[in-house]
Amino acid sequence: MKKKILITGGAGFIGSALSKNIINHNKLFELTIADRLDFGISPELKNLKKYFKLINTDLSILSNIHNQIKKGYFDFIINLASLTHIPTCILFPDFAYKCNTILLLNLLDNMTSKTKLVNFSTSSTYAPENKRHDEKKSKLEPIDFYGWTKKHGEDLTNFYAKRKKLKIINIRLANAAGQGETNTKLLGTIIQQLKSSTIKLGNLTPKRDFIHVDDIAWVITKIISRNIFKNIDNSDYLNLGTGYTPISVKEIYDKIAD
Repeated sequence: MKKKILITGGAGFIGSALSKNIINHNKLFELTIADRLDFGISPELKNLKKYFKLINTDLSILSNIHNQIKKGYFDFIINLASLTHIPTCILFPDFAYKCNTILLLNLLDNMTSKTKLVNFSTSSTYAPENKRHDEKKSKLEPIDFYGWTKKHGEDLTNFYAKRKKLKIINIRLANAAGQGETNTKLLGTIIQQLKSSTIKLGNLTPKRDFIHVDDIAWVITKIISRNIFKNIDNSDYLNLGTGYTPISVKEIYDKIAD
């Protein structure tokens, strides 16, 4: 039988790439997308609508989809629903907490041990460092409110995984890049500023790792198709990036400008 997958935020930037990848494996999976549709649906995904069920909903509010989760209808939930635009998180912290933390709480509180969860967190849960990352020593201490909403989400996954014997993988994601961004972020900002000939980028020294959305989608599909969860007790963490040397803001700007 096909495994039933729910992707929350499945019509968003990363969600669209993942949904398309799951659809390419439709002999293995039956896909449901739950999304608030703040940005609508991409033309590519809309052309594939016969391959998935779409539920237009705000998952931070309890509804019928949570009843399905409680009944163990889904084999996997991939939680991508999130408010990632940091300035908006700062301006509207209550809304950001609702989108990023309360939404996850509603999923966890209704899940059964039958369902496995891939929860997207962020590498921003780590404190900034001037040295090479060490998973055993690097501190978890976000520097912005977005990071804290995700850190609190991780804490909830730890609590519920132990309490309800759930199996959860938290994805601490590096910077996602690719076509279909819903927020301009750094790459989009550089392109916009170059077009307008007004360059205001601030600090040029921070280094970042950028991973393409198609590569993210490939990894997540492998996680669920290979049943990596069988080796996990309760909740675990996966740092997802390219493995290449991080690139500074100035280097990124120079490449795009060239």
